[in-house]
Amino acid sequence: MAGVTNPVKLGFVASFARPGGNITGVVSQLETVVGKSLELLKEIKPGIERIGIIYSPDNVASAATFKVQQEEMAPRLGLIVLPIRISKSTDFDEAFATIARGRPQALQVHPTPIVYAHRAKIAAFAMEQHLPTTSAFGVLTRDGLLMSYGYNDAASCGHAASYVDRILRGGNPAEMAVEQVDKFELIINLKTARAINIELRQTLLARADELIE
Repeated sequence: MAGVTNPVKLGFVASFARPGGNITGVVSQLETVVGKSLELLKEIKPGIERIGIIYSPDNVASAATFKVQQEEMAPRLGLIVLPIRISKSTDFDEAFATIARGRPQALQVHPTPIVYAHRAKIAAFAMEQHLPTTSAFGVLTRDGLLMSYGYNDAASCGHAASYVDRILRGGNPAEMAVEQVDKFELIINLKTARAINIELRQTLLARADELIE
């Protein structure tokens, strides 16, 4: 596995140290970095009170992460969450209508498969609405979201390939410890910032690992 969230809670493995079954690999810590994403939105818009979270309720990792965001992370930051559910391609019209009605001041985007496939559509809509956006996947920022804080998904998949190699050489997945991503990246799309007329502090820009001009 690569990029999986909460593998113990979701029952994929017994523990990180001893998976105990036929699944092992690299996990994303999405449940941790989404909290940082909310903090970043508060940093660029200190007066923000209402945030929309785009997630997929039929995706177990996304649903579990959203629950923690709504019940624990957002209240701690003084934020009210507007749930925006997208599970299939036909959900986008209603999702965008929910945003228009609910009038959130920013969007946090879960990188689920359906969202990833339609990332350009989401980015374009957010820019039209002048909404700052954040996610955990750098590729979403490169395709138009304002910023992302998370792991390097390409590096994570590359590291997962080393597990494949060890298993093909006779390794037992049950005894191969699960590894957590230990390097995170802050990526900011300056083109998007200009498009939505938001000025980012130099202290934030200086912390970025990548600036997209």
